[in-house]
Amino acid sequence: NFGGDSTRITLGGESAGAVSVMCHMSTPLSQGLFTKAIIESSPLALPFSKPKHNRFYDKFVEESGCDSAGNAGVADCLRNISATDIVSLMDKTQADIFPFPDPDIIAMPWTPTIGTVDLPVHPYVAMKNGQTSKIPVLVGGNLEDARVFLYEFNKVPLNAAEYTIVVLGFFGTKGARALELYPPQGLGDQRPVMEEMVTDYLFQCLGRFVAESYSDPSLGSYVYDFGYPTRMFWGPVW
Repeated sequence: NFGGDSTRITLGGESAGAVSVMCHMSTPLSQGLFTKAIIESSPLALPFSKPKHNRFYDKFVEESGCDSAGNAGVADCLRNISATDIVSLMDKTQADIFPFPDPDIIAMPWTPTIGTVDLPVHPYVAMKNGQTSKIPVLVGGNLEDARVFLYEFNKVPLNAAEYTIVVLGFFGTKGARALELYPPQGLGDQRPVMEEMVTDYLFQCLGRFVAESYSDPSLGSYVYDFGYPTRMFWGPVW
């Protein structure tokens, strides 16, 4: 017991945590357990999976030995596994199943599953249809949200030609428009431009979509932008 007011509980999460907050707002099992929500950074970027495609979960349960507990006992069995063993099992499961056909699933296999009792529909669909918690929401992101991902996955400079090819390949028929909005800057490293574009596309825009879909004036939907730079932690300083 650490005090506080049990009638005024705010649930907040960043990045994957933001997705978790949206899941809790959408699942019938969490209704009434919190009174406000903070959703920070890319609340819709994770690839949600379907039960019939959940090969990672099936393999994980098998590797853990909990498959012998039967469907009703799997959850209790998994709760008895230490955090260290959970991480080891996750790594082993990914190594056993790789290569997987979907690139986004390879990068992020442990994502929420929709179409279940816990999460009947995608959180964004639930939010647009008014099927989420009726509580005030604060939605936002960070100035350089994409920086950590961009510099971890692409550790070498990106020239103008390479940048153009990547943008056209990713956006397809809308690639030309993307280049109009985010043109190459000079002949040097284009990762700063890429960072700005990815931050807007995967973080800022998705946050605004969520805020707009939840714009119930009787509840309160607020948007913020955290402007503190992260460049001293990731990538070169320019």
